[in-house]
Amino acid sequence: MATDVPDDSGTRPAWVATVARLLVLVAVLALLVEAHRQGLLGAFDSPTHARDFIRRGGALAQALYVLSFTLLGAFAVPGVVFLLAAALLWSPWETFGLGMLGALLGSLLGFVVARFVARSWFERHMPPKMHRFDHLLATHALLAVILVRLLFFLSPAGHWLLGLSKVSVGKYLLGTAIGILPGVILISVFGSRLVSWLGSQPAWVWLVLAVPFIIMVVAMRSGRRRNARAAEDESS
Repeated sequence: MATDVPDDSGTRPAWVATVARLLVLVAVLALLVEAHRQGLLGAFDSPTHARDFIRRGGALAQALYVLSFTLLGAFAVPGVVFLLAAALLWSPWETFGLGMLGALLGSLLGFVVARFVARSWFERHMPPKMHRFDHLLATHALLAVILVRLLFFLSPAGHWLLGLSKVSVGKYLLGTAIGILPGVILISVFGSRLVSWLGSQPAWVWLVLAVPFIIMVVAMRSGRRRNARAAEDESS
């Protein structure tokens, strides 16, 4: 059985969440300022400079990669972007190790922020239909987390959805590790070849590859509109 995590957000003073948000913001800004002061941001003004800098950087560059994966992967950038970048820079074994570490840290950060720091904001902006996952996550937590990762991989929205659920942190991390393992292995082994192949293709190949994605986006938006109209009809 899943271990329920008590939701005491309603009993905590409002200033606690406010202070926590400010501390997170200050920490991120401080990291960016220090990176700029050290001249690290300028190393990424072009792909060539970035690749050369990272290859020369050794352990420091790898640490910065994991840090970037953690911060950006938690809130804005899908993890597959960082995994493909690592596949172009390092060996498959290094890509796998760094990728798994960054993916787990980033997913944990997004989970923690959604649950403990900005829970009320995410709850207000989460579509009501998403709450149907709460019961599944509470009764079959580990399996549910694995399925979410297999379906959505390292999408930041997956971190937030699971953070709003009652799944325990331990089962969240274990389910995430199991669910993303096949994808991380595939990208570590074949990612560089995939990127090289895509880069050598003519424009029409890109268009063909984009068509299914465009159809999927249009279908999802149409489905949302139909669901919204159905909900309005039921409420009226």
